[in-house]
Amino acid sequence: MSTKLTQFNVKSHSEGKMRVDLDMRDLTMILDEPSEFGGTNQGATPVEAAVAALSGCVSIMISLIAKRQGITVNGVDINADFDLDMRGVMFVAETGNPFKEIRLSIILDADISPSQLAEMQQQVRQYCPLHSLFVQAGTEIVEEWSVISNQS
Repeated sequence: MSTKLTQFNVKSHSEGKMRVDLDMRDLTMILDEPSEFGGTNQGATPVEAAVAALSGCVSIMISLIAKRQGITVNGVDINADFDLDMRGVMFVAETGNPFKEIRLSIILDADISPSQLAEMQQQVRQYCPLHSLFVQAGTEIVEEWSVISNQS
């Protein structure tokens, strides 16, 4: 059975400096480096954007899974911490995957049972494309889930 793939396109342009302008669909995004690394600090660094994309992807997957489960989600907050092995980008040594561990603190505002939460967690790990990308590259993703609810 052949897999049907959906094609996407991202165009990038740089004037030979640290700032990179990205165009996708009808959106524009800027990647840059902080001024102390020679950039103009007008956008996230590429590694920040990669981890931000993971956080966004996990959040979207939570919403999609909750909808399938019939659960109303009032909010999702994710805090992502990560340590980056900078030796590669500083031309000191080859490092392979520089993302050794990403720590996600996920706060879910929803009325959800423990079994529904366990199913959601498993499906996020199974179906989130960026979660899969990082894990398959050898990054350990440590998740801490908290559930809050405003309903009695």
